[in-house]
Amino acid sequence: MKNNPLYKEWWFWPALLIALQLLQLPIIGYSSFKNGSSVVHWLGYCSDILIVLSILLIVVNVILWICYIVKKRKLAIWGHLAMMLVAIPLFVFITLFIGVWFMFSSDAGDDFGKRHPIPAGAIYEKPIRDTIYVLDENGSLVTQNKLSDRVIPSDSSTWLQIRDGFQGGIYEYCFYISEALNVGEIWLECYEASKNKPLSAKRIRKESAQKVGPEDREKTTDPVEFKISEGVWGDYYLARIEVWYADSISHTSRKLTEKTYRVEGWNR
Repeated sequence: MKNNPLYKEWWFWPALLIALQLLQLPIIGYSSFKNGSSVVHWLGYCSDILIVLSILLIVVNVILWICYIVKKRKLAIWGHLAMMLVAIPLFVFITLFIGVWFMFSSDAGDDFGKRHPIPAGAIYEKPIRDTIYVLDENGSLVTQNKLSDRVIPSDSSTWLQIRDGFQGGIYEYCFYISEALNVGEIWLECYEASKNKPLSAKRIRKESAQKVGPEDREKTTDPVEFKISEGVWGDYYLARIEVWYADSISHTSRKLTEKTYRVEGWNR
């Protein structure tokens, strides 16, 4: 008598689903053991893949169970159902637990700030807190400036101001344009100050972009939000924040100014 392949056995697919859930447990343990290593981010991606595979397996198992009912295979119906009653609650519990773990545990963040300590005697600025967040009459979160005016130093041809946002790692910038620029675009580029490593390059390039033109001469741009992903809350390091300008007429780019700030990463 010829034996069926394992994948044709009624218990194979629910057992595989349970195995995928148990495979998540070492991810939690290892991420805790590493205590802040950047390797943990890769473990998070692995966990995401396992969760997606688990969802697909749940769909497959439900379809198979319906097929067993149609074919009236009693052992497969009740055995498969019993294993699914173990597998699905296990999936829900582990998925929720891992989601909370990687979202709120500081151990799940990278150690970028620890690997790039602020040098003794370094000269830098801190983002200012001139914005507070309040609830309006509709219960929505809105910003309210503490400062009535943006003070522009009288001897400055360029001026950059970085403000703290709603969470650590989220910032806003304003830029004073002293010269008449052709129609074009300004944006930020951020680098770790000591080793010149780019910070969230694609995201910041996209988030910080603003259109400018000759009419913006001697004006301050509106605040624009951007996020720095490297590091975690409270783990500070130095970032060189540069303002770049691309001329849409001459198709050239140049740096307008730069400043060094103490920053932290956004816990995403």
